[in-house]
Amino acid sequence: MSVFTIDASVFGNATFADEPGHAASRDLLAAIQRADIPLVLPTLVLPEVAAVVARRTGSSERADRFAGTLRALPYITWVALTPGLAALAAGVVSRSGLRGADGVYVTVALRHGTVLVTRDREQLGRAPDGLRVTTPEDAMSEIP
Repeated sequence: MSVFTIDASVFGNATFADEPGHAASRDLLAAIQRADIPLVLPTLVLPEVAAVVARRTGSSERADRFAGTLRALPYITWVALTPGLAALAAGVVSRSGLRGADGVYVTVALRHGTVLVTRDREQLGRAPDGLRVTTPEDAMSEIP
């Protein structure tokens, strides 16, 4: 069974039905929860998903609830953005051309040996060798 790192693009996509690919993202997250599949996520995902929800809904309360619910899920291992992890991510972005936050997700997945699930085209195309990056549609095939 694969362990996943899922970036904010998938959580945001799963939340809003008008997004292309919404059903696949929603179904993946539901399947992970049902099967109690471990996730390894950087703490960075919390403010990122809160920002997406707040911008789309105009509701800080809904954004706070969403981030709080995510933070409380028992099958998630949280990885703090320490100075050491930030330095590793800086190296990843300088070599790959990824944006800073994307580099954090990539670094967490590399360090923890997880599969990175994203909707971000840059992560899909620029991730370093040795990291498996996939879409929610393809990740579904790894859920028992």
